[in-house]
Amino acid sequence: MLRMRRTVAFSSRVHTYVLLLYIFCFMVASLQLWWDTTTLFTTLMLRLTTLCAVVGSIYALIIFSIAVLLFVTGGTFATVEVVLAALKLFVFVFLQLAVFLFYGASGNGLSVLIGG
Repeated sequence: MLRMRRTVAFSSRVHTYVLLLYIFCFMVASLQLWWDTTTLFTTLMLRLTTLCAVVGSIYALIIFSIAVLLFVTGGTFATVEVVLAALKLFVFVFLQLAVFLFYGASGNGLSVLIGG
């Protein structure tokens, strides 16, 4: 059980590093707000931020799974790691929605539907 608990704690640290990498990619992608960039850069940053968000989300699900397995087998629940993973998952989802909205608006423009 101690080994599994250490695995959850280490996984939580790795998840933090994935989040930091994602925030860096998000900041680089947001440079398009100030400077004109090529479509290759735009596509690359969209794919890179999406990849980091997917990896971070899957990693959060793995942390949740290990914590539940630890609870079932040992009776202890890694509350701190689960709460932190849930918060990090929320950050991944929120920033990824912001990226999709930004790239959708910059690539396709904005449209307003008036009426039914």
